Amino acid sequence: LLQMSYTYDLNYSIGNGSYGAENRRMNQAGDYSNQPSPMDKLAMLYNEITAVNGHVPVEEVIRRTLLDPEIDLFLLPDITSSPQGSMSHLMHQILGGNGLVMDVLWADTRLASRLFPAVRIHADRSTGPRDGLMSRCIVEWIEKLLPLHQSIPSSSTLQSSLHSPLELFLPECTFLLSVPPEENDAASVRGVHLAQQLITTLCDAEQFPSVNRFFLLRQTFRQLHSYCLSEGNDPQLASLRRGVHLRPSFSSDLYSLFYSCIVQCPSMHSFRELFSVWLTFVRPWRYSPSTGRLSPIISPPASPSTSRYYFTRASLDDFSAYFPFVQAHEKFYSVLFGKILKKLRELQITADTVKVVRTAIECSFKPGIRDALQYLGVDAEPAVKALLDTINAMTRRVNTPETMDDEDFSPYSSYSNSLTQLKNELKLIIQDARNLVDYCPPPMEEETSFSPRRRLPPDSYLDQSTGLKMLLPTGRRQVASGERSFDFGPSCAQTSSSLAERVLSLSPISSFSSSLLLSPMRSPCAVPLYTRFMPHFHSALKPAAKQAVITISLLSLLALIIHPLLFVIPLAYLYYLYSSPINE
Repeated sequence: LLQMSYTYDLNYSIGNGSYGAENRRMNQAGDYSNQPSPMDKLAMLYNEITAVNGHVPVEEVIRRTLLDPEIDLFLLPDITSSPQGSMSHLMHQILGGNGLVMDVLWADTRLASRLFPAVRIHADRSTGPRDGLMSRCIVEWIEKLLPLHQSIPSSSTLQSSLHSPLELFLPECTFLLSVPPEENDAASVRGVHLAQQLITTLCDAEQFPSVNRFFLLRQTFRQLHSYCLSEGNDPQLASLRRGVHLRPSFSSDLYSLFYSCIVQCPSMHSFRELFSVWLTFVRPWRYSPSTGRLSPIISPPASPSTSRYYFTRASLDDFSAYFPFVQAHEKFYSVLFGKILKKLRELQITADTVKVVRTAIECSFKPGIRDALQYLGVDAEPAVKALLDTINAMTRRVNTPETMDDEDFSPYSSYSNSLTQLKNELKLIIQDARNLVDYCPPPMEEETSFSPRRRLPPDSYLDQSTGLKMLLPTGRRQVASGERSFDFGPSCAQTSSSLAERVLSLSPISSFSSSLLLSPMRSPCAVPLYTRFMPHFHSALKPAAKQAVITISLLSLLALIIHPLLFVIPLAYLYYLYSSPINE
């Protein structure tokens, strides 16, 4: 009777009770007048689990929560900001660190092959904030799989759910049919194996990760570093932690994810999340529980004199304990750091994302990554100075925002209100670089041109038959989106004039036509007309049209011999060839 009463109260409180706000938040994405809303589905699932004492297949729980496209568990608020008895608390009892799903996973690790991909799919599909309920659940999973101070206790939920031996043979109790763990099987070994499997699944590179997936990876690496660097009296456990830290099973998958995401990153906002995950993985000294001296230091010191004294005191001995990790993950430092600096020169930097540039530059001369690069023999100074030159050019570009429309250059058009803030931030980066690494900006006349991605030519190839550059499919997308463009300025006049001479030389009045077209070039007022006409004429001359032009020129010669008025017909057809491609 108590269970039935509780079920009635639970169903009644969906729209009017303690989690009515959660119901409205999750249901605002669609109309569920003729079908159960997402909150109704979660409430029915919880009722079914409590009605049968938890004897519900975990595969069914995964299908009805993580794989349901209408349910977004990141939209549910954290349990710390939700009242007791809300839907967040109810789902936390199922998906939390001590919930039903985690207990079943601990008893049968084969469930990980279905649970972890569902978590990745749910994180990529979610539009909720990173501080939602699902983020807390994943963090609790990692803390349980990789405990810092004590071993993982055996689950008590499964043992309390068994009331008779007959329940072992119930067909719906999938998780009860698994073989119980052996007594001599170390809990830490199982936890480390599951944690590495989770990271490998989150490193899937088929789809560009979402912000929530980047957040889960970052939290996982924090706990992994703390677990592997924690001290203990058990030598076997210490050897296990050292092996996981130096030779993780997910190393190649993580490197492939970083490399592909750096190359394909579409915006600076996505790159900021990717860069934070990379920093978390390559700086294990920030998460060592045994030392408080190596606390996170992101902002530069107050004065240049203090900063110089601080950086000259740091030595390689301070980070020698982490050099085995650096050596084992050499490509993460030697290759990816250079790719990151190069990518920052191409992406659009705004006042909101300029801190990413500051952090990347500081990594090159602050203790930690600087010592790791020196240990590996990597010289990052040329790449850093190239990025500083680009930033210096940006500061001068921001000085004259009125010239952006005239030159058709608008990477800051949507951020015009924050140009002053961006300029100050960039100047501060240049000033810190002068104080710390003796950077000298190039003079104005010797400065390399500011070349963001828009200044790069699109992907193309040279057609051997026509001698023209043809766009690849990726190049068409780059031109259509405005990401890249051709610079026709230095080449149009030369190409157009040579083409005009070749075409007009076929006519018997070549001397007259050449003087007619080329003589106005001496007049400044005729230059715009000529430069506008000839590029279109050049683009209109496709291979078939070239043959037609030659044929028409020969026909015009015959027309002049037979009758002067027939000369108008080939000229009219030539005008048709010119105008048709332009109109289309």
